[in-house]
Amino acid sequence: MGVPYTFASATNSIPLSQLDANFNTPVTIGSTTVGLGNTVSTLTNVTLSNATITSVSTPITVPQGGTGLTSLTAGYIPYGNGTSAFSSSSSLYFDGTNLGIGTSSPAAAFETQKAGNYLGTFRYSSTTPTLAYINVVNANNSTLGAVIAHNADGTVFMGNQANYATLFATNNTERMRIDSSGRLLLGTTSALSNSLATFGNNTGSPVGWGFATLQNSGGITPPTSAGLSIGWNFSNGGGENNIVYGTSAGATPALAFSSYNGTTTAERMRIDSSGNFFVNATAQSGDRPNNTGIQVLPVGDIKIRVATDSQPALQFYSPTGGGTPVGSVNAGASATSYNTSSDYRLKDNVAPMTGALNIVSKLKPVTYTWKADGSDGQGFIAHELQSVVPDCVTGEKDAVDAEGKPVYQGIDTSFLVATLTAAIQELNAKFEEYKASHP
Repeated sequence: MGVPYTFASATNSIPLSQLDANFNTPVTIGSTTVGLGNTVSTLTNVTLSNATITSVSTPITVPQGGTGLTSLTAGYIPYGNGTSAFSSSSSLYFDGTNLGIGTSSPAAAFETQKAGNYLGTFRYSSTTPTLAYINVVNANNSTLGAVIAHNADGTVFMGNQANYATLFATNNTERMRIDSSGRLLLGTTSALSNSLATFGNNTGSPVGWGFATLQNSGGITPPTSAGLSIGWNFSNGGGENNIVYGTSAGATPALAFSSYNGTTTAERMRIDSSGNFFVNATAQSGDRPNNTGIQVLPVGDIKIRVATDSQPALQFYSPTGGGTPVGSVNAGASATSYNTSSDYRLKDNVAPMTGALNIVSKLKPVTYTWKADGSDGQGFIAHELQSVVPDCVTGEKDAVDAEGKPVYQGIDTSFLVATLTAAIQELNAKFEEYKASHP
């Protein structure tokens, strides 16, 4: 009898009486012919549907559609190595959330590790300079964020594309920022008005101490608390440069200048909030500086306090005087002396003065009224005195400067003392002669 075409659905064994030589007819599976009782190692053109393969004796290779791996560690990412089997290692790892290169325990969405000091390079393929950048954005903004860019001209751009500040930190603490207006803030998070840079004291605002460089904006607001501002045109004037300081509540307001000698720092000069200028002093004590030094008041008064009596408060030097003072103002316990050099060692050809009475007779003392305020005065006319005693007068008659403005002459009548003294002596000699001739 013929052999049924279907055996898989048979529920009972096939009787031996039903077996005949037809079973020697080969069976074709796919495009492979298999004889009953024979063994084949390869089947071709076979499609399996809903099939389960429990094991294979040899890993399925890459050309056969497999990986060539017998096992794969959790998290390892297979990668091609040019052979019939993939490779995998802890150097390329994905735990389902974080991707690691060079590490099997990435702590962030992307982490790379490598021994040595070179982690890698981001390189764009074009050899022609162009814009290339790395952009970090949040979920709410797909275009603006932190960016590192290589510009077409070779410059590097690092910053924030959004309208927010760029922060710089150490030890997980902010130290510096560039705000959205491009102003530099160091030790503070808020800028002084119209400042280009503000330096504070790490309290979050420019108080306690601070510094700001300012640009011209037609009148700039100085610091309202402690701080120093340097800028151009605070008062909306003609382009002057300014230094302005502020002070904390309760503190003594002053702009102080100090020096450091390698061991200690000491104040040398200051300008207080009233406009007083001090050198080697810090305030006015009574009617004088509180230390040996100088005080210049806004009204024009100058106060000089010396260390010892008769010490020169002012000394004057000539460019041709060889380093020797030619005059001084000395402060004593109760009086002040105005001195001009007169030491005999500075003089040659010393001789008694003669003809002094004749000189005095040529002097023209006058009274007058000052044009500035109409007040009365007495003395001499400079050019008239100059023609008689030149030492008493400085300048030239009718002199003007390069702009045609008058350069006025001056008089120092102390130089008349010697002439007047000699004239008195001559007059006295005449008187004594007269008395001798008229007993």
